[in-house]
Formats: sequence, structure tokens, C-alpha cells
Amino acid sequence: MFEVRYYKDARNIFPAREFINDRHNGSIKIHVLSTISALEINGLDLMKTERMSFIGDRDDNGPRIQGLYELRSEKQKWRVAVYQDQTNDIFVLLCGWRKNQWRQPEDILRAQTMQREYVSRKEKGDVVTD
Repeated sequence: MFEVRYYKDARNIFPAREFINDRHNGSIKIHVLSTISALEINGLDLMKTERMSFIGDRDDNGPRIQGLYELRSEKQKWRVAVYQDQTNDIFVLLCGWRKNQWRQPEDILRAQTMQREYVSRKEKGDVVTD
């Protein structure tokens, strides 16, 4: 089993949890939670499926951050950014979004920013996950 945690931002908000629990996302909630459970069981082996991929690998949003992935469903059109923190051997759920367009660079940029904040705050000793 792999440990999965939710990122808590500087405002004490859990963006991924808020996305999952948003009342407008009720139709996808069970599928998102099922994919998170699959991540807990399979870890990076989930990359062998269509449920997980590198984040930002097709766009020119800058360099790809090592360990930054997205859980996803093409059919249900959602994404959840996840960072593999190898120092703590955990997966950190950063944020989520609905996939409305083929390219959504602002969502990828948001995930990259959250990953950098996570690392920076963790190095300062801030509590950054649940």
C-alpha cells in the first residue's frame, strides 16, 4: 500500500479535497475516489493505465517537474494533480479541475506552483498535508 495525503495550502485549504467534494462534481466523485484508491494500491504502476500520466508533457509550459503527475479520466473529463514526494515516500494530492479543453495550461501551472509551494513549505517545517 502507498500512502496518499492531501496538500494543505497556506490558507489552510485542501484544494484537491475541495475539488472532489464540490457539489458540482457529484457525478465524478466516486470515480475520482476510486482512482485515488487505485493509486494507494498500485502506486506508479497506475502509469501503465489511462488513469495516470505525467503532467504537462504535451504543452510548452516550461520544464516538467520530476514526480508531478495527474490522475485522470478522459471520459468523465477531470484531472487531479499528484506529486510523488520521494523523501517521505508519499503521494500528495495537490488540486483538481474539470478538463473542458484539450489544453488547459493555467491548470497545469497551478499544479506546478502548488508543488513548488509544498516543497518550500515542507523544507521550512510547515505542516503541509492532512
